[in-house]
Amino acid sequence: MPTTSAETCSKCKLRNKPGALICQFCGAALQGPPQETFSTNKLEDVQEYKGGKSSLFVDSLVPAQGMGIYLEDTTRITIFNETEATLGRRAEGTAGFVIDLVPHGAFSLGVSRRHARLLQTSSGYAVMDLNSTNGTWLNQTRLEPEKEYPLNNGDILRLGHLRLLLLFRKSA
Repeated sequence: MPTTSAETCSKCKLRNKPGALICQFCGAALQGPPQETFSTNKLEDVQEYKGGKSSLFVDSLVPAQGMGIYLEDTTRITIFNETEATLGRRAEGTAGFVIDLVPHGAFSLGVSRRHARLLQTSSGYAVMDLNSTNGTWLNQTRLEPEKEYPLNNGDILRLGHLRLLLLFRKSA
């Protein structure tokens, strides 16, 4: 089967998985990604983007328990209170607790059915990429599949081209 232009990266010239939107080797866009609203690395940048709103605004988004998962514009997706959940697209036969991102454009933004897993740990939360087609980034770092990465309050998690803001209180 011949390689389509969408599978071959124009930047590094390497072949990617069919259907990939992001080059797994260099991170370049393969199919002209949707325009991102802004490019933050951490919570502090969200405050700047939101017009310098006070930390009280951001603090009001942090749930008393669990983790708040938001789109970059601070639209709430859910409050995560489970010990483990899969971020992705709900599909028949998907076991366990799934945070369905379809209502937020997941399919067109390159989110896999089983994209990443959130885990509650003794010290807070962690994330793990589940061998997703279009990758998972924590702030600006691409995650290696099947490896746990600790999360900090205010981290930006990118699944394909879908960017999520994660807010939670640190355990005492």
